[in-house]
Amino acid sequence: MGVMQPGVMRIGRLERGRLTGARRQPKPTSRAESVTSGGVGSRWEGVPILRIRVVIAGKVRERYLREGAAEYLKRLGPYAKVEFVEVQDEPVPERASEKHLASVRDVEAERILRAVRDGDYLVAMDIRGKQMSSEDLSRWLQERSLSGDSSLVFAIGGTTGLSDAVLTKARLRLSMGPMTFPHQFMPLLLLEQLYRAVKIGEGEPYHR
Repeated sequence: MGVMQPGVMRIGRLERGRLTGARRQPKPTSRAESVTSGGVGSRWEGVPILRIRVVIAGKVRERYLREGAAEYLKRLGPYAKVEFVEVQDEPVPERASEKHLASVRDVEAERILRAVRDGDYLVAMDIRGKQMSSEDLSRWLQERSLSGDSSLVFAIGGTTGLSDAVLTKARLRLSMGPMTFPHQFMPLLLLEQLYRAVKIGEGEPYHR
């Protein structure tokens, strides 16, 4: 499953589309938790291996969402090395002021950006960003790989969204559409679209 980076710990292994072997976690800290697909790299002929990191502020707690994400990590394995990283989010009290919300976003941004390495192509998931069809995303992934931008990071904000620190650093702001989704749904939606995109690039039927 690859070599873990400093400050990152696995929360389990992938088995039959679900996370297993996860230990009970201690009280949250600012450290990140990650799961990596066990892939061997892209089968796209002549296209360098894609390395994709999906980073979210906050822990995906619903079991069905975690199992769904694990399933698409497994499916993506033959095509790319994909890592799912959760960093600690900040508590948000009811009726928080905009100043407090901005402070929450800034703290979470620091943690998200720690998962971005030199040379990574940062994509901010932003409802105001660019919308793509699945075919457009497939072409974009291939273009990134062929142009030398084969290490991609997709950043998902917490309940208050992403701060300007992440948005301004991002080379692309990507929107899943004008509808509003709970942020914990986003990893599953994004991983599904990445899988669909690589299947389109392979010219293979979509495995439902």
